[in-house]
Amino acid sequence: MNDEVGDSRFRYCPRCGVDSGTSDQFCRACGTSLTRTIKAPAPRDQSQSSIAPGERLSRSSRRFRIAIGLACLVVLAGVTVTIRTLAVPGTPSFTFSATDAENLNWRLSQIPLLPGPKDSTAELQSVSCPTSSFCIAVGTRQYTDPKASAYSELPLVERFNGSRWTMEPLQSPDSAPQVGRLPEDQLTDVSCPTVRFCMAVGSFARLSTSTGLGTGVSGALVEIFKGRKWRTVELRASSKSNTNAYLEAVSCQQSRSCFVVGTAESPQVLQTLISYKYELGVFTSEPFGGAGKSSVDSLSHIYCSNMDHCLAVGTSSFGTFGSSQALAAVFAGHSWELENPLTAQQQAAGVSDLADASCLSDGRCVTIGSVEVGPYSGTNTEFGSIVQSFWSGKWHDLVSPNSSKFAGVSFDALDCRQTWCSIVGVQDTTLYVETFADSAWHLSPSVPSIAAKTGFSSVACSPEGRCVAVGYTPSGPIALVGSLPSGPKTG
Repeated sequence: MNDEVGDSRFRYCPRCGVDSGTSDQFCRACGTSLTRTIKAPAPRDQSQSSIAPGERLSRSSRRFRIAIGLACLVVLAGVTVTIRTLAVPGTPSFTFSATDAENLNWRLSQIPLLPGPKDSTAELQSVSCPTSSFCIAVGTRQYTDPKASAYSELPLVERFNGSRWTMEPLQSPDSAPQVGRLPEDQLTDVSCPTVRFCMAVGSFARLSTSTGLGTGVSGALVEIFKGRKWRTVELRASSKSNTNAYLEAVSCQQSRSCFVVGTAESPQVLQTLISYKYELGVFTSEPFGGAGKSSVDSLSHIYCSNMDHCLAVGTSSFGTFGSSQALAAVFAGHSWELENPLTAQQQAAGVSDLADASCLSDGRCVTIGSVEVGPYSGTNTEFGSIVQSFWSGKWHDLVSPNSSKFAGVSFDALDCRQTWCSIVGVQDTTLYVETFADSAWHLSPSVPSIAAKTGFSSVACSPEGRCVAVGYTPSGPIALVGSLPSGPKTG
C-alpha cells in the first residue's frame, strides 16, 4: 500500500487527518501512532488492569460498532483505529446537531495564488471533508496557450487542513502543457470516506495545437489518493476505440468502495448515461433503465447511503439545450431507474435542473435545484428554487419559506448529516445558507459578503462541527468555512 511517507510513516494522521510533518512519530493533535514500527507509549502502571492493551481497545470499540452497525477496524502499530464511513458518520462524543449547524459562523477562506502557468484562472467544483482538519477540493485550472492561441485546462486538487489551503501535486495525463498537444483535463467531483482514501473523477482530452479543436484522445479520468499521493486511472466506457467516457460524480462509502456516474458518446450515439461500481480496485458497469433516445441526459451529483442504494441527479435536455427538465436516477441494488422528481406545476416550466443530492440517516434523501418561473428570456430568465425529498419511492416538495424573501435565489450545494441538511446558495451578491431539520427551515444570520457572479458548487460538513463550501468567482476559486463559535470539536 502506498499510504506511508518513506517506508513506515503516514503522511497524514489516520485518525484526525492532521499533517504529520516530516519527523513526528505520533500525531500532535490526537496522539495516534504515525508509524508501523513504533508503538504508543505504554501506561506507567499496568499492574492495576488484567486486560491486555489490545483487548481493552477492542472492548472500548465494541459499543461503537454496535451503535453504527458497520465500521472498519484497522490495526496499526498496536493501536486500533476506527474509520467512520460516509454513509454513517459515526458516534463521536460530540454530536454535530442541527442547532450547531444553525449557529455556524461563516467566513471566506483565502486560497493562495496558484503556481505554474501565468494568466490562468481556476474554479473548484467539489469538496469532501472526512474530518475538520482534512478536506479535499477538486476542480479545473484554465489557461490560454500563447503559442497556439488556444484554451486549455488542467485538473486541480486543493487540500484544507482547517486553517490554510495547499495545492496537491498530481501526475495526471497532462500534469503540465506539452508541445504538440493541449490538455483539456478536469476534475468534477471528489469523495473521501476517510483521510486515507479519496477518489476524484472527471475527464481528459488531447487537443491539436495546430487548430486547438481536434480531439485526438479523450475519456474518463479517475484520480485516487491512498494517504500519500494521487494515482491516475484512465477509464474508458467500452473496448471500442471510438467511444469516449466522461465521469461527472462519485460517492464512496469506505476505502476502495465507490459509485461513479457520467456519460459516454460515440459517432453512433450522441450521449448516453454510464455508471461504474468500484470495489477492491475493480470497476464494473451498472446499467441504466428507461433512458430516452430523444433526450440528452446528464447526472452531475450522486449520493449513496450504501453500495445498494444511491440517488443521482442532473438534467435531461430535449431537442435544444434551451429546453430541459430536472432528472433523477435511483439505484436499488440491481440497476438504475430514471425518475421525474418534479411536481405538475414544475413540470410545466420550460427549464429546470437538480444541482445536488444527499441523504439523512433515516433513509430520506433531499435534492436541490432551480426551475423557470417566468417566460424564457435568455440570461434574464427568472428562476426559483427546488427542494425535493425522496422517501419510500415517492417525491415530496420541500421548498423553503425563506426563498420567497430572495427573488432569483439559486440553490447550489447541499450536504446532509444524520438528522439535518445544510444548503448553500447565492442571490446576486447575497450569500444564502439554510439548515433543514425536523421539517423546519432556519436561515443563517452570520454570512459574509461575496462578489458578483460568485457561485458555489459543493459543500461538505465534517463530524466535528465544521462545514466547507467551494466554488468560483470571476477572479478565481472561492472557499467558505462555517465553524462553531468555540471551534470544531475533537470528540
